[in-house]
Amino acid sequence: MGTSTGGDADGYVVLTSRPGVYRSEPPAEAGIAETYDYLFYGKPKAVFQIVSLIAGGRVRIVEDAPPHTVNLVPMRIMERYASLDDARTAIRQLANFGTLQATLVRR
Repeated sequence: MGTSTGGDADGYVVLTSRPGVYRSEPPAEAGIAETYDYLFYGKPKAVFQIVSLIAGGRVRIVEDAPPHTVNLVPMRIMERYASLDDARTAIRQLANFGTLQATLVRR
């Protein structure tokens, strides 16, 4: 279950992290509403977080390998979802590969 620490959300964005490759870190004031692990044939491949949109907020994208390059991406340029249900639908669509064994597990 997620926690929401941000103020009233003016929408949501979906952040993706790939363990061992990079991680997406929301701004400190953004509330993480929900987190999902994406498993492909039982192996963790990605983590999706639904995060409250914060005006002027920037997401830190940090590479796991040295030199741990950091990019700051403005939330305003990310795809925005009006509701949690819209964001959940987007994650389900990302994880749906027909007959392949892909699973979303909510934390």
